[in-house]
Amino acid sequence: MKSSKKGKKPDPKKLGANTHVGTLHQRLYHALNLAFRTLCISRYADDKEREWHTNDVEVQRLVLRSISAFLDGISSETLQNPLVKDSIPDVIRAMGGILQSQNEAVLAMACESSAKMISILPSAMFQPNVRHLIHPLSSLLSNNQFQVAVTSAAGLNLIISNLSVKKEREVWEILAKADTVTQLISNLRNFSEKVKPIEYFLAMASLLGSIMQLWPSSRYLVWNDAALMEIVQHFCRKPVTDVKTTVLHMYSALALCGNGAKKLLENSGALLQTTIECMGESQPPSVRSLAFRLVQRLMANKDGCAKILSVSCKPIVKSIISALGYSIKNNERVPDCEMSLMFEACQLAMITRWPGKHHTYLWRSRVDQVLLDLLVYNFQNTHLNLQALSVQELIAATREGLSADFLLDLRPYVWEMIGWLSVHCEDDFHLKMHGKEPYLDVLITSAW
Repeated sequence: MKSSKKGKKPDPKKLGANTHVGTLHQRLYHALNLAFRTLCISRYADDKEREWHTNDVEVQRLVLRSISAFLDGISSETLQNPLVKDSIPDVIRAMGGILQSQNEAVLAMACESSAKMISILPSAMFQPNVRHLIHPLSSLLSNNQFQVAVTSAAGLNLIISNLSVKKEREVWEILAKADTVTQLISNLRNFSEKVKPIEYFLAMASLLGSIMQLWPSSRYLVWNDAALMEIVQHFCRKPVTDVKTTVLHMYSALALCGNGAKKLLENSGALLQTTIECMGESQPPSVRSLAFRLVQRLMANKDGCAKILSVSCKPIVKSIISALGYSIKNNERVPDCEMSLMFEACQLAMITRWPGKHHTYLWRSRVDQVLLDLLVYNFQNTHLNLQALSVQELIAATREGLSADFLLDLRPYVWEMIGWLSVHCEDDFHLKMHGKEPYLDVLITSAW
């Protein structure tokens, strides 16, 4: 980018100096140029980079106000303008420089402005220069100012949650060098609700969960810290939804590691109780999805599956059927949040690949009807008099419904569930359970 590589100020004529954004842009660069200096980063004359640095508090304040006004003035349309695009690297460099300020008031302003910038700009626009933000934000996680630490954690979390694959290694190297995971663990271990608001715990735990989600090497430090695990388990019992979802997010990331999942299962009492509650219909779809994802990872192998089903089989099956049964109860288009929940429920339902009493509970919950309705939208309501239809008529109606583009992403899971249910089903089991109702036969025949 011309503005950041060769030290050239973007040409205001490209945007129009008389426009509102053009005016904001001019003011922005009047402020930025007070502290930019060009550094030679190699022996080649043209290979230069601009660094922004000043200890002048008034200049720092001026730049922050200019950046804030500039961000307020841009829109999705003006973001596509080359002038605005070329300005972003300079804005990020300046923000990174100010985030290293020793002035507490300026730091608070800078953290708010950086969070604003990260939330407004498309991730593809600021990620090429994201290294200028990662290090200073990481260093502020243990800042004495509550708001500075929380806002820094929130900003880092937003960056990491939207990080492109090609930037993962670079960002992890910065985080590892800054000892960020150790900082977060220390912050959580020393947290007290009597001293700091719960928002502090939420910000630090959520960021730690996001880091563990991306970088496996970060998980060992967490699951191997008994004191930290005890503290998180304490908060797992809290009835507050935000606390539950944050803990679920953290546990879910930890359970990606086999040893982490094993450690969670060793003391799974409060964890399972909270997770089962969060899988229930009374919870928002986003919370339920998180709970389903955690249980999936804890039950990823036969031993984990057996341990959890030995104590929570019935409520887990009930939650799966409830999530998958959404389309049966409603005629409208399935909302995106419910689709995400159904996807997580389908993945959890892959526990059907193992034998066990969960198969009995699934059949008692009429899983065959639920699966038929997933394949053919609203099958039960469309063919109200199912008893009057012959098996051949049911198969024909099912195959006709399969030609529609309904829940295509879920179909591979549905067919796999049908396969596993059939494998572990005794010859006369379904007949004993439901008499002559032919839904399983219809599903199996329709698959061919």
